[in-house]
Amino acid sequence: MADSPVRWGILGTGGIAGAFAADLRLTDSGVAVAVGSRSQASADRFADEFGIAGRHNSYESLVADPDVDVIYVATPHPMHRDNAILALQAGKHVLVEKPFTMNAAQAREVVAVARERGLFAMEAMWTRFLPHVGVIRDWLAQGLLGDVVTVTADHGQWFAEDAGFRLFAPELGGGALLDLGVYPVSFASMVLGAPSRIVAIGDPAFTGVDAQTSMLFGYDSGAQAVLTCTLRAKSPTRAAIVGTDARIEVEGAFYAPTAVTLIPRNGDPVRVESVHEGRGLRHQADEVVRRLAAGEVESPLMPLDETVSIMATMDTVLAQVSPSADPMGAPGWGPPMTKTVRWYDPAVTVSAGDGLSGLEFLRAIRDGAVPPAPLAVLLGFRAVEAEAGRVVFEVTPDESVYNVFGVVHGGLVCALADTVTALAVRTTLEVGVRYTSIDLNVSYTRAVTRDSGTLRAVGTVVKPGRRVAFSQAKIFDSAGKLVATATSSCLILPAAEG
Repeated sequence: MADSPVRWGILGTGGIAGAFAADLRLTDSGVAVAVGSRSQASADRFADEFGIAGRHNSYESLVADPDVDVIYVATPHPMHRDNAILALQAGKHVLVEKPFTMNAAQAREVVAVARERGLFAMEAMWTRFLPHVGVIRDWLAQGLLGDVVTVTADHGQWFAEDAGFRLFAPELGGGALLDLGVYPVSFASMVLGAPSRIVAIGDPAFTGVDAQTSMLFGYDSGAQAVLTCTLRAKSPTRAAIVGTDARIEVEGAFYAPTAVTLIPRNGDPVRVESVHEGRGLRHQADEVVRRLAAGEVESPLMPLDETVSIMATMDTVLAQVSPSADPMGAPGWGPPMTKTVRWYDPAVTVSAGDGLSGLEFLRAIRDGAVPPAPLAVLLGFRAVEAEAGRVVFEVTPDESVYNVFGVVHGGLVCALADTVTALAVRTTLEVGVRYTSIDLNVSYTRAVTRDSGTLRAVGTVVKPGRRVAFSQAKIFDSAGKLVATATSSCLILPAAEG
């Protein structure tokens, strides 16, 4: 350990940040000296709860704090790359929550910056540093299992369906694989390395993120890994490593402090209990301090190249489970798409709506009291319902500009989903209040053709807010079959700020 405690800055104030701060109190290797949030109130609340002196109302201010040695990045997955690079460029070492980033390309960016600047960086895969995992590594190193044949691991938790909850929200990096499946994938990687063959199947949630994903990995050694994750049910959360001479069984939850048993093919089992205090997050903090004291810039227990490899493996899994084509053979438009849009509501962008609330404006459009925008005419959009927090639009593909040479372009569904998700929020706004629609995610379940009949798009506000609201769209064809789902987060801007 270092002569004096390492000084931690915590970037983010969510649940995992609180768990880390609480566990950090259980070790003398480091101390939380500062916290950074996007608001002073959030930083103050967190600092008061955990007795932290430094409190910053921006991430930029936190990473510039001269009293901080290491930044723990605890923001949602989509922010990890930018937050980690921000800290590294400020000369701070980083411990980055898992998953390290959203994909392998982003992970490589963070690793490149860390190596260029000679700074420590590590993925906060806390399981790697738990006592029972150390026992597993020792048994493997001693060759007690013989040749490893199979690795199994599952991670399933039940969550109520809520489009605004981070695990269901595409804009927050939701989905079973990135949040839960990273544990089984990392466990298999620790034992067997990177797979040479990957087969995955998945089923989407109502927001388009993966709700359940099952994976079969093959390795050049002939070994296999069978891994599952789900948002829909609490699974046993157990793991096993099976070898020719013995197997290791890890009790649930395998990723947290627990007991392990070595079961030889011949002989008596050996069970090792886990004697532990806290949730287990302090061990990764101790590892960071050990490596810094040794002058090292990464951990051999969670090396950066392996982190990139794990992200690449999950990239392949997500590519396989994302919908890409209609099961009947009609053309598809690729995996779920996320895009950023500002003021894109072609059905109602007209000047005649001044002085009307969002709901009044939509009803005026529905009733023909104000003319639709020219683009809406080209798209063929028709407003048929308008209530507070709910709008319904219809379009006939054969009458839309997106019907080109008899083929309906996927942009029709995207524009329709975009419109109804954004306008659902507008129906809740008063006169003079504006909004910005951001991070729309569209997941196609089946392709649209000229024969699909009139499409009906229902947009609803599923999580209202004074500053940020979440809305969703469901688009059905004339037979009532689901064509696409979409979610969007909307930033609400008072006119004075717009």
